[in-house]
Order: sequence, then C-alpha cells, then structure tokens
Amino acid sequence: MNYNAESGRAIWVNTSALYTLRATTPLTNASPRYFVNVTTPNDANQSVYQDQVVVVDFPRGYEMTDKRITGAITTTGWTVVTVDPGLSASVTSSEIEMTVRKSLNGTARAGVVGPIGKFHVLSDTLSNYTAIVAANANITFSAEQSIDPVGNIRDANFTWRFTNNTNRFRIGYNITSTFNYSTSILTT
Repeated sequence: MNYNAESGRAIWVNTSALYTLRATTPLTNASPRYFVNVTTPNDANQSVYQDQVVVVDFPRGYEMTDKRITGAITTTGWTVVTVDPGLSASVTSSEIEMTVRKSLNGTARAGVVGPIGKFHVLSDTLSNYTAIVAANANITFSAEQSIDPVGNIRDANFTWRFTNNTNRFRIGYNITSTFNYSTSILTT
C-alpha cells in the first residue's frame, strides 16, 4: 500500500506477510495452572524496521502470575499479554515462559497506561508493580487487566485514591482514572 505522507514522501506498508501457527492440542479450560512458552524472532532494523509483536489472550478467569524471560522481551498486561521482543545485537530470537493460573476470587490489577513517554514501568510483576511517572502530566491509570471470574470486569466498582506527598489528594472512580503529580514520583 502506498500512502502519501507529509512533504510528498511515500509510506509503504507490507500487507503480504503470512503467519503460520504451529498445530497444538486445544487445552480444556479446567486446569488451575498452565505453562505457556512463546519463542519469537527479535525485531530487526536492516532496511526497514520489522516489529515482531505477539498477543496472548488467556481464557476468562486466567492470568499470568509469573514469567521468565530470555532475550530482549518486554511485556504488558496479565490477562491479555502483549509480548514485544525488541532489538538485540547478540541473539535473533527471545523466549518468555509464563505461568498462568486460574483466579478463583478475581484479582485487581492496576497499572499506568498513558500518556506514552510520560511514564516508565520498572517492574510489572504481580507482587511488585512499580512505575516512574512524570511531573505535571495527566497520568492515566487502568484496572482493565483485572479479572472477575464471575462477571464482566467493567461492571466492577473501582475506587482510586491519589496523593502526591502533599495535603492534595483526589478520589477517582471507574476502571480508569487520571491524576496529575506535581513532582516526579515512583508509584507502586
């Protein structure tokens, strides 16, 4: 496809790529724990940037509870996991080994989701989510990766209490909420 960009330059989008998945035996949605392993080629940047991204969508009521990464992979999410291998000069592929468990009680998962460039996630583990957020920016938090094995997570009641080490605080409601920190802060 050829689109005209600014300054009359052309943008070429490769729409001829084909993907083949290995045949696997379907898993029944009954085991309390599964192991999911993904091996993917790393991103490449020779004549054009090739971004390899894999999205793993777990069945309702299941979430990634642990992961072991070999290579240049970064991940986002716990119930829908986006696996992005990134660039690596030393290896051509990366691997992630995920432990996936059935949640009996539901799990509240909050994380920073925007705006891009205004936060950096240091750790996205189940027990220690940690992010650095920019000062004087409307930071968006989301609980959309939370799970409710009984109903739709969007029907759940979420209450957010934000403070920035001053007397100023704000209460937010809904599955997403925003807050503006007056100074850069490490959120956990």
